[in-house]
Amino acid sequence: MAAILMPMASAMESGGPEVTAPRDVTVQALGGETFSFNFGIKADENATYSIKIGERSEFEFDETQIDIEIPAGDTRTFIFNGEVIGEDGAGISDGKYVMTWEAFKNGTKFNSGDFEISAGEQAPSIGIIAAIVGIGIIAILRKRS
Repeated sequence: MAAILMPMASAMESGGPEVTAPRDVTVQALGGETFSFNFGIKADENATYSIKIGERSEFEFDETQIDIEIPAGDTRTFIFNGEVIGEDGAGISDGKYVMTWEAFKNGTKFNSGDFEISAGEQAPSIGIIAAIVGIGIIAILRKRS
């Protein structure tokens, strides 16, 4: 289980609240497996900030919306805890599952997006394959020197 955070654009060019959303979440695809991921919000003014995540039948979450009072200039972390459900609790198929999210300030949406939950075995991306080949070539060239 891994969660990597990636900064997202602020709601307004002139310094609105900023959301840091999960970039990639990985699960083993087993029924009953628990996992978590985080969002962060940096407040532009004193307000109630909320993160709401979309619902999917493959996952069950303790909460789908979290509300936090945040003073201006401060940052707070919103932690979502989930469980892999799948059909009959047997888990889910290997693959990528898109999750949507929305961010609110005092009930008004100011940002939204999506991220992926990667489940089970994933085929290596072209970038990973290229990196492995590059490391192999460097090792061979150093050995020849």
